Amino acid sequence: MSTTNDEKIDVGKSETLVYSTEVQKAIDEILPSDDPLDKPDFDTIDYINNLFPTEQSLTNIDDVINSLECKVDSIDNDIRSVIRGQIEVNKDGKAELQEAQRYIKHLFSQIREIKQKAEHSEEVVKEITLDIKQLDYAKKNLTTSITTLNNLHMLVSGIESLRGLTTKRKYGEIVMPLQGVTDVMEHFKNYTDIPHIAQLSTEVKQLQKSLATQIMADFREAFSGPNAKNFVPNKQMTEACLVVSILEPKVKDELLEWFIDLQLSEYTHLFDSAEDVAWLDKINQRYAWFKRQLLQCEEKFRAMFPPQWELSERIAVEFCKITKNELSKLMVKRKNEIDVKLLLFAIQKTVAFENLMAKTFNGNTIIQNNEKSLNYITKQPINKTETEEILQPFSDNLHITDVSENLSSSIQKSEPKLNSSPFYGLISDCFQPFLYIYIDSVDKNLSELIERFVSDNKITLAKENIDDQTATVLPNCADLFLFYKKSLVQCTELSNHNPMLSLAAVFQKYLKEYAIKVLEVNLPKISHPATSLTTNVSNMTKDLIKDLQLLPSGMTEASVKNVNCTPQELAKICCSFIPKFIQHLYKCKPLSNIGAEQLLLDTHSLKTILLDLPSMNLDDNRKAPASYTKVVVKGMTKAEMILKLVMAPTIKHYTSFVDQYLKLLPESDMTEFQKILEMKGLKAAERNELLNIFRPRNPTGSFVTSTAALSSLKQYTSLIKKNLISNSSNN
Repeated sequence: MSTTNDEKIDVGKSETLVYSTEVQKAIDEILPSDDPLDKPDFDTIDYINNLFPTEQSLTNIDDVINSLECKVDSIDNDIRSVIRGQIEVNKDGKAELQEAQRYIKHLFSQIREIKQKAEHSEEVVKEITLDIKQLDYAKKNLTTSITTLNNLHMLVSGIESLRGLTTKRKYGEIVMPLQGVTDVMEHFKNYTDIPHIAQLSTEVKQLQKSLATQIMADFREAFSGPNAKNFVPNKQMTEACLVVSILEPKVKDELLEWFIDLQLSEYTHLFDSAEDVAWLDKINQRYAWFKRQLLQCEEKFRAMFPPQWELSERIAVEFCKITKNELSKLMVKRKNEIDVKLLLFAIQKTVAFENLMAKTFNGNTIIQNNEKSLNYITKQPINKTETEEILQPFSDNLHITDVSENLSSSIQKSEPKLNSSPFYGLISDCFQPFLYIYIDSVDKNLSELIERFVSDNKITLAKENIDDQTATVLPNCADLFLFYKKSLVQCTELSNHNPMLSLAAVFQKYLKEYAIKVLEVNLPKISHPATSLTTNVSNMTKDLIKDLQLLPSGMTEASVKNVNCTPQELAKICCSFIPKFIQHLYKCKPLSNIGAEQLLLDTHSLKTILLDLPSMNLDDNRKAPASYTKVVVKGMTKAEMILKLVMAPTIKHYTSFVDQYLKLLPESDMTEFQKILEMKGLKAAERNELLNIFRPRNPTGSFVTSTAALSSLKQYTSLIKKNLISNSSNN
């Protein structure tokens, strides 16, 4: 102990070392210890109190002090050994560091030597390749000079050759040198500041202009000269067309425009607006004439014009443009002579002709000239007087004032179908301003149809026995909607713009007429003032009529209050409503998400109205019967769940969809499940996979469940009918 006393550390005089949290955490991981002396928050007083909690424990103070001194000596020995070991490590580390520095110096000397050798090698390579680079530059310049001289020689000789060939009209021999001269001039386009090159460029342009003028004159002589009737396409004219293909594009455009006008000149004379054959009843003769003319033109000139010029299609396009303009002008002048039969006949024949053109040609020339046509249209002033004259009858006769502006805008901006031919509408668009005649005809036919329904005394809703599971459907209702369907399909083929919007307004008008003149007259008649339940129903009827704007002519709101309904009539009017509503939901297939969302909103609104019907306009705020509320909630909630399932995603989530279906419609069956899949518009393979997942989870089968649902429906329907009769008899 005496040998170590000098090396002991004076704990009382040493400063407390405080480490950061990260360092202390690392020390605890490397040297874990449970000794309180090793804790960073060591408290001397607490430690002494733990050792000597009572006065009696102070008798052991000597033993504790000896134990601590032994522990201090042990720690001092450990520290001493560590320090001594570290001294040896420092000595070895210094030796290794000196050795590493020596190797680094040697490495630097080697790198310096390699760098010097590389620089020397680079200089040697530069000296060796200097002559080669000079030779490469000389070769490149020489090649460029020779190429330029050759091109210049070709240009000069080509110009001289073309002059002679042009004079002799040897168009077949002109094609190759003309193409060569054109390509060479493209090479010299950056050297036009050189006087000689500029002179040659001017000569080439003059030569091209001379060729264009000469070929145009040859065509005029051949097709419009004294011997035009005896002209037969020859090789010279075919070769002249090849020359035109090399010249500027405007030369070809001018030649084709002249030639097409020449081919259609007879058409403009035969079908002049002053001729009887020009009217709509003879419109088929226009198209017959063009078919004959096009066949003759193809047989006679097919070999003369290059195929890439698409001459036949260009003639067809020009014919369509002329026909559209002529028909538009003619119909404006004689619009009073147009009836719906004549209009539909003309449209039918025109659309058939456009379909034929769409099958015959691909419409490339229309697409290529689309931008040019649009620029031309935007620069032309609009004849407002003529436009207003055409459109005014359309708006005046229909009096459309309730149509949404947003809907109108969206319809007007509707785009054509994808992959449709540009020929569609190229002529038939001229009939668009006159489709009001068709709308007027539909209006007239619907008016006559409604009058026939009114005069038909065989139709009545007054039946003694009422089936709880069926609702009375008027036969003339099917006739009305069949007419609607046919008219809608026909209008879709004619136009999907303003006429379609106007047709919707006509449909709306006659739906109201049908409700007033046919449906309301079969409702209970006006009699003595009613009380209690019948009063409530009459108030409900009054509000519905008022909200739907269906108040019959000559029937005031005061007279509506006197409506008296028997229980049988109430049952006839109202509750198989919900089953029928759900059945009609199933018929909406396929149904898009947007349509399902709108139907869901409508269903929720209808549910709210049905719940409020029994207490509508009552002063005492009487609540609806619990049985009534239960039926309405159950039935309409089922309708809401059906629409929510239609909106639910199914792709890649088949099992989740089936789980959601069973959760929302636990009493459903296989038949209803299949109907909802059809509403979603799924493919057969998808439906089969979903049915295979659903079938094991619905072991009862469709028949048993359907029978239970039918029994439940009969029970609730009979209950409502019983309540209606009971309340009526009590009051």
